[in-house]
Amino acid sequence: MIAATLKLLLLSPLRYVALAALAAAGLAAAPVAAQAQQVLVIVNGDPITAYDVEQRMKLVQISGQKSPDRQAAIQELIDEKLKIQLLKRFMIEGIEGDVENAYANMARRMRTTPSGFTEQLSKSGITPATLKHRIRAEIIWNQIVRDRKSTRLNSSHSQQSRMPSSA
Repeated sequence: MIAATLKLLLLSPLRYVALAALAAAGLAAAPVAAQAQQVLVIVNGDPITAYDVEQRMKLVQISGQKSPDRQAAIQELIDEKLKIQLLKRFMIEGIEGDVENAYANMARRMRTTPSGFTEQLSKSGITPATLKHRIRAEIIWNQIVRDRKSTRLNSSHSQQSRMPSSA
């Protein structure tokens, strides 16, 4: 402890100024990082942070669908959290492979590789996890809707086959 203090005192004035600037930059970045991790909404125990909303708004903006709206981004994230929670409830397997395939197909449509697509997203300030989260939610939802529709069709068909025929 004393040796560290002595080393700090023996630093040249230029190094001391540089050290102070680095410390100030670190302190200035701390509120930004804390704000990014600020929990805005909790969906059945899963948090949605300010960072999640920021990422979603960037994704919407680069997709060109519409101008990013904070409240719409939050609602979209809530819906996705609920859809992904259904994955756990209905124990759907093999989703991650489907997500990776969908991501690779998106990259192919953009005439690039998955790693090139990841690089393009990163340049736009979007993590690949943001897009994959959205893809995952859509795949899960589509599969659940398809399975429920299939169950209803099968149930309806079996009820019709048990009905007495009017002869």
